[in-house]
Amino acid sequence: MVSWSDASSSDNSLPHDYSDVCPDWIYDSHFPREDEEICCHHGLRGIRRVAIRGEQTGRRYIVCSNIIQDCGFAHWVDPEWPNPMKKRLFHLWINYELGQNCVSRMLKGERPWKRR
Repeated sequence: MVSWSDASSSDNSLPHDYSDVCPDWIYDSHFPREDEEICCHHGLRGIRRVAIRGEQTGRRYIVCSNIIQDCGFAHWVDPEWPNPMKKRLFHLWINYELGQNCVSRMLKGERPWKRR
């Protein structure tokens, strides 16, 4: 499991379309309680999440809690990974997706390893 510091990132905002940055996430019940005072543009307490895909894997962030009218607010809690770590995570996910594609094709009866 990742060991997280309580330090906040200097770049603690996500682009408006943060689904490109953190498409998959899980809820983190282990956030320290002081992070709950971070509010979105609606003035509501944000939802705590952890990125579980791509080069942001393992980083905690807070997003708008209004599911009807999302204001696009997002705040990184953890600092950005160092470049070597981001590169390793990127390659890990590429290899995972290639493997998933290969398995999917095998299940369809194709031979993905066969040369064309």
